[in-house]
Amino acid sequence: MRKVTVLLLGIWLGIGALLPTWSQASGLAEAPQAGSTGTGVLYLPYISGSNASQRCTPEELIRDGGFEAGTPSAVWQVQSNVYSDILDDTPVPPAHGGDWKAWMGGDNRVQESLWQAFTVPSDGAGIRVSYWWRVDTFETSHPFDTLQVQIRNAAGNPLRTLEVLTDGDLSTEWQQSTFSVSGYAGEKLQLSFQAQTDDTNPTSFFIDDVSVQKLCK
Repeated sequence: MRKVTVLLLGIWLGIGALLPTWSQASGLAEAPQAGSTGTGVLYLPYISGSNASQRCTPEELIRDGGFEAGTPSAVWQVQSNVYSDILDDTPVPPAHGGDWKAWMGGDNRVQESLWQAFTVPSDGAGIRVSYWWRVDTFETSHPFDTLQVQIRNAAGNPLRTLEVLTDGDLSTEWQQSTFSVSGYAGEKLQLSFQAQTDDTNPTSFFIDDVSVQKLCK
């Protein structure tokens, strides 16, 4: 019985000498080199299961989100029943970033729209919409004046209302709104801001640093 045990132990030690050992410090497998005296070490690369080339990178879909190209804009569309430029670089109130911002409303009986078209990549899982806003108003009771933020299709028909700001959202500091919207892969869309004020006590809606990013699957 002892002879058998010794024989099996010898076979096991012989096989173990040929198997690679694992280096915890380096994360590499070590194996003896052929013909070596046991002092050389062959390092085999560690193979990871991740593939960096397949990682999805968020992509910005809106151009000139800070309105710094000024007016007239090559990418932002505007419409105003009082013929306002909407894009504004006056210092009061200051823009959230840079010199330019969008100023909507600001008078009575105003109807204004600001929008930009974009395409969601076919490999996108959705979009993340964000923008900065502030509201100044002369209204003393609420709400009467509104700003709607919408996702619309290429024809301009509303698909989803992200937010409705009113004169009741008075803020002397810039605020950020962020929304994640799933779907719409490969579709042409519009991000739209639409302001409407009533007959008295005007409200100003300010928008800056608009972003629409592709969400990864």
